[in-house]
Amino acid sequence: MQQRKRPLSPHLQVYKLPLTGMVSIMHRMMGVLLTAGLVLFVISLAIIQCGASSFESMQSLIQQPLIGIALWLMIYALFFHLCHGVRHLIWDAGEGYEKALMNYYILLEMFAAIALTFLSFLFVQVGS
Repeated sequence: MQQRKRPLSPHLQVYKLPLTGMVSIMHRMMGVLLTAGLVLFVISLAIIQCGASSFESMQSLIQQPLIGIALWLMIYALFFHLCHGVRHLIWDAGEGYEKALMNYYILLEMFAAIALTFLSFLFVQVGS
Protein backbone atom coordinates (compact mmCIF):
# COMPACT_ATOMS: atom_id res chain seq x y z
CA MET A 1 0.00 0.00 0.00
CA GLN A 2 1.41 3.33 -1.03
CA GLN A 3 1.23 6.23 1.46
CA ARG A 4 0.41 9.71 0.29
CA LYS A 5 2.19 12.74 1.67
CA ARG A 6 -0.52 15.04 2.93
CA PRO A 7 -0.22 18.19 5.00
CA LEU A 8 -0.98 17.94 8.68
CA SER A 9 -4.28 19.41 9.75
CA PRO A 10 -4.55 22.30 10.43
CA HIS A 11 -1.66 23.18 8.17
CA LEU A 12 -0.18 26.56 9.08
CA GLN A 13 0.25 27.60 5.46
CA VAL A 14 -3.45 27.01 4.77
CA TYR A 15 -5.20 27.63 8.06
CA LYS A 16 -5.66 31.25 9.17
CA LEU A 17 -6.19 31.85 12.87
CA PRO A 18 -9.17 34.04 13.75
CA LEU A 19 -8.45 37.33 15.49
CA THR A 20 -9.48 35.86 18.85
CA GLY A 21 -6.94 33.05 18.39
CA MET A 22 -4.11 35.46 17.63
CA VAL A 23 -5.00 37.64 20.63
CA SER A 24 -5.19 34.54 22.83
CA ILE A 25 -1.65 33.59 21.82
CA MET A 26 -0.52 37.19 22.39
CA HIS A 27 -2.15 37.11 25.86
CA ARG A 28 -0.10 34.04 26.77
CA MET A 29 3.10 35.64 25.46
CA MET A 30 2.37 38.73 27.57
CA GLY A 31 1.92 36.50 30.61
CA VAL A 32 5.36 34.98 30.03
CA LEU A 33 6.82 38.47 29.54
CA LEU A 34 5.23 39.64 32.79
CA THR A 35 6.63 36.64 34.65
CA ALA A 36 10.14 37.32 33.32
CA GLY A 37 9.75 41.00 34.22
CA LEU A 38 8.65 40.15 37.74
CA VAL A 39 11.72 37.95 38.22
CA LEU A 40 13.95 40.79 36.99
CA PHE A 41 12.13 43.22 39.28
CA VAL A 42 12.76 41.02 42.33
CA ILE A 43 16.41 40.61 41.34
CA SER A 44 16.76 44.39 40.99
CA LEU A 45 15.23 44.89 44.45
CA ALA A 46 17.71 42.40 45.88
CA ILE A 47 20.60 44.26 44.22
CA ILE A 48 19.36 47.66 45.41
CA GLN A 49 19.16 46.59 49.03
CA CYS A 50 22.90 45.80 48.99
CA GLY A 51 23.82 49.44 49.54
CA ALA A 52 24.21 52.90 48.04
CA SER A 53 26.69 51.87 45.33
CA SER A 54 24.38 49.07 44.19
CA PHE A 55 21.47 51.52 44.10
CA GLU A 56 23.48 53.96 41.95
CA SER A 57 24.53 51.16 39.59
CA MET A 58 20.94 49.99 39.20
CA GLN A 59 19.74 53.54 38.64
CA SER A 60 22.32 54.11 35.88
CA LEU A 61 21.30 50.80 34.27
CA ILE A 62 17.61 51.70 34.32
CA GLN A 63 18.35 55.04 32.63
CA GLN A 64 19.67 53.27 29.50
CA PRO A 65 17.36 53.79 26.49
CA LEU A 66 16.89 50.07 25.72
CA ILE A 67 16.03 49.33 29.35
CA GLY A 68 13.52 52.19 29.29
CA ILE A 69 11.86 50.75 26.18
CA ALA A 70 11.77 47.32 27.81
CA LEU A 71 10.13 48.78 30.92
CA TRP A 72 7.44 50.51 28.85
CA LEU A 73 6.82 47.27 26.95
CA MET A 74 6.36 45.58 30.32
CA ILE A 75 3.85 48.23 31.34
CA TYR A 76 1.98 47.70 28.05
CA ALA A 77 2.04 43.93 28.67
CA LEU A 78 0.57 44.50 32.13
CA PHE A 79 -2.28 46.66 30.80
CA PHE A 80 -2.94 44.32 27.86
CA HIS A 81 -3.08 41.34 30.22
CA LEU A 82 -5.44 43.29 32.49
CA CYS A 83 -7.77 44.35 29.65
CA HIS A 84 -7.83 40.82 28.23
CA GLY A 85 -8.71 39.51 31.69
CA VAL A 86 -11.65 41.93 31.84
CA ARG A 87 -12.83 40.57 28.48
CA HIS A 88 -12.69 37.06 29.93
CA LEU A 89 -14.81 38.25 32.86
CA ILE A 90 -17.38 39.49 30.35
CA TRP A 91 -17.28 36.06 28.69
CA ASP A 92 -17.69 34.41 32.10
CA ALA A 93 -20.86 36.44 32.53
CA GLY A 94 -22.13 34.82 29.31
CA GLU A 95 -21.88 37.93 27.14
CA GLY A 96 -19.91 38.87 24.04
CA TYR A 97 -19.85 35.60 22.13
CA GLU A 98 -21.13 37.04 18.84
CA LYS A 99 -18.33 37.22 16.25
CA ALA A 100 -18.72 40.95 15.53
CA LEU A 101 -18.83 41.69 19.25
CA MET A 102 -15.74 39.55 19.88
CA ASN A 103 -13.74 41.52 17.30
CA TYR A 104 -15.06 44.80 18.75
CA TYR A 105 -13.93 43.80 22.25
CA ILE A 106 -10.50 42.83 20.92
CA LEU A 107 -10.04 46.25 19.33
CA LEU A 108 -11.37 47.90 22.48
CA GLU A 109 -8.95 46.01 24.74
CA MET A 110 -5.97 46.81 22.50
CA PHE A 111 -6.92 50.49 22.38
CA ALA A 112 -7.48 50.54 26.16
CA ALA A 113 -4.07 48.95 26.80
CA ILE A 114 -2.36 51.50 24.55
CA ALA A 115 -4.31 54.38 26.14
CA LEU A 116 -3.50 53.23 29.68
CA THR A 117 0.19 52.89 28.78
CA PHE A 118 0.17 56.37 27.25
CA LEU A 119 -1.58 57.82 30.32
CA SER A 120 1.03 56.16 32.53
CA PHE A 121 3.76 57.66 30.38
CA LEU A 122 2.18 61.13 30.74
CA PHE A 123 1.84 60.64 34.49
CA VAL A 124 5.53 59.74 34.81
CA GLN A 125 6.59 62.70 32.62
CA VAL A 126 4.52 65.16 34.67
CA GLY A 127 5.89 63.72 37.91
CA SER A 128 9.55 64.18 36.89
